[in-house]
Amino acid sequence: MKERRKKKRYKNQSGARVVFNPNLSQACQLVDISEDGLAVLLANEGDVVRNASELAILMDEKTICIDKIPFTIKNDFAKVLKSIPGNEYTKRIGVRFGELTDTQRMQLEHFIWMNNSSET
Repeated sequence: MKERRKKKRYKNQSGARVVFNPNLSQACQLVDISEDGLAVLLANEGDVVRNASELAILMDEKTICIDKIPFTIKNDFAKVLKSIPGNEYTKRIGVRFGELTDTQRMQLEHFIWMNNSSET
């Protein structure tokens, strides 16, 4: 199978999470990230992602690492990937970043460099 990605993806080694604005209460597990986009695991299907236009990457519950990143949904796998206790299923959702500001681009590159070491 031919690799279609233009940029390398890196596994999340830091435990960082993603929130889809404006719903900052539902953080998703960050699976992997590149300069072009990322993938998350989302427990229970909802409209949180579909109704959002921006996302933020959090280092912990209160520390926003990169904020207001524009995105579009690239793929949405409805297949059960793994069970999260208390939830029926988990979906893997891939997003592509929109146009980033220079500051966001630098923050993203720094985040990838500091927190990710394994290529997927």
